[in-house]
Amino acid sequence: MILFPYCKINLGLQIVAKRPDGFHDLDTVFLPVREWYDVLEILPAERDEFILSGAPLDGEPADNLVCRAREAMRRHLAQQGRTLPACSLRLHKTVPSGAGLGGGSSDATHTLIGLNQLFELGLSVPDIEALSRPLGSDCAFFSADAPARATGKGDVLERLTPGADAPPCHLWIIVPPVHISTAQAYAGARPQAGRPALPQLLGRPVADWPQCIENDFEKTLFPQLPLLREIKEKFYGLGAFYASLSGSGAALFGLFREEPAAEARRAFPADCVSFRTRIAIPSARS
Repeated sequence: MILFPYCKINLGLQIVAKRPDGFHDLDTVFLPVREWYDVLEILPAERDEFILSGAPLDGEPADNLVCRAREAMRRHLAQQGRTLPACSLRLHKTVPSGAGLGGGSSDATHTLIGLNQLFELGLSVPDIEALSRPLGSDCAFFSADAPARATGKGDVLERLTPGADAPPCHLWIIVPPVHISTAQAYAGARPQAGRPALPQLLGRPVADWPQCIENDFEKTLFPQLPLLREIKEKFYGLGAFYASLSGSGAALFGLFREEPAAEARRAFPADCVSFRTRIAIPSARS
């Protein structure tokens, strides 16, 4: 079985409050970017194995989210007196890791989806969502292929649908060669409650978005990493109607009404990863 774990962007990210468990309550909108994906093959095998190719990843193979997802499924079935057969997991990475695109989280949740289908385990979408939630705050989003507003730690989901009047959008993602740890991103976080909810803000004309839809991590990270601010400003200079950091970065994206010219790529450093596609925006209106 072959699956294609796609990535996501965050359209807005509000840090609402600090939680007693040390995490933060967020308000964000996840949009699936289906055309940019890793490749995950799951096969029955005599013994468990994990084979990684493509972009290198830090850490031990057993700590990879794909392997952790397999073990989570195994524990879940054991509680029901069932067993998970041995399997081979082969992951080819193309989505940059640690970029705020959710690639690893998508890999984990698609592992659960693939195991469920391959071995006919009978789990529902809510079952997969519940199993994926402890693996990472945004893992649950990938249990169903639809945009979502996410609250809580990013794991309480309200699925959204693009409005009939949503403008056609061209999406351009730039990932600079910058590593941002979660600790670094949250170190300067200043929670702020009481702001309008993101679905409400998305309903405003897109001309208002640069002033009202924020990613709070920009306030901390842009002063530390001026390149991130420069990339965002270049998106606007190229005609984007909205540009933002995705998640806690380092990926940034621009949304365009018209597709930027191919030569516009020269506006960004050559060592940045670039990806372009089309995307639908829930509730957006001109």
